Amino acid sequence: MKDMRREHAVGITKGMACKTKQIAKTVVEGDASRQYSMLWRYAAELKRVCAGNNCKINMERPAPTLQPRFSRFYFCFDGCKKGFTSACRPFIGVDGCHLKTKYGGQLLVAVGRDPNDQYFPLAFGVVETETKDSWSWFLQLLLEDVGQDKRYVFISDQQKGLIQVLEEKAQTIDHRLCLRHLYANFKKKFGGGTLIRDLMMGAAKTTYYQGWEQKMNELKNVDRDA
Repeated sequence: MKDMRREHAVGITKGMACKTKQIAKTVVEGDASRQYSMLWRYAAELKRVCAGNNCKINMERPAPTLQPRFSRFYFCFDGCKKGFTSACRPFIGVDGCHLKTKYGGQLLVAVGRDPNDQYFPLAFGVVETETKDSWSWFLQLLLEDVGQDKRYVFISDQQKGLIQVLEEKAQTIDHRLCLRHLYANFKKKFGGGTLIRDLMMGAAKTTYYQGWEQKMNELKNVDRDA
């Protein structure tokens, strides 16, 4: 508004500025509601380019009189599957974040670690919200893609519903919590500091029980409640 007044000597209201911004955003990014209908074409193109690409689109119809609407979307590229199973360790990190769009939703992500210890993209999903059902749906498709002949280690934060799903699959996978998130939760409850942080990091990095027990005893001496 100030720029318009300074550069063009035109005064506009806040409402006019917001409406104009929305029109410009639609021109640049496209109509969000129409983009959902284009997912079918996107999925078909992925399958045309490579039959090994896996895409799943879920629709829902709240009432028989209403049109079906978008519910969930999952995709995993064939190159990612082959690269992960042939070169990466059986380690998968999973996380979710909010989609800051008009229609909201959650983005679910699964990544591995390549031989250079860098993140390796594996699979993505868009769901309505993080629940036990949505995480179960995502992880089941993921395990079908990467195969279940190995015992994978999953690392995650304490996402809503995810812990329950991983516990139910404990016979076929292992689960560990992300240390960075674990320390953040620990800090909220007991307080932090470089000493406690370094002891936690040291305990997590030990490769044998005696070393872990030593670090935990040192942590206990600093703060017994912790």
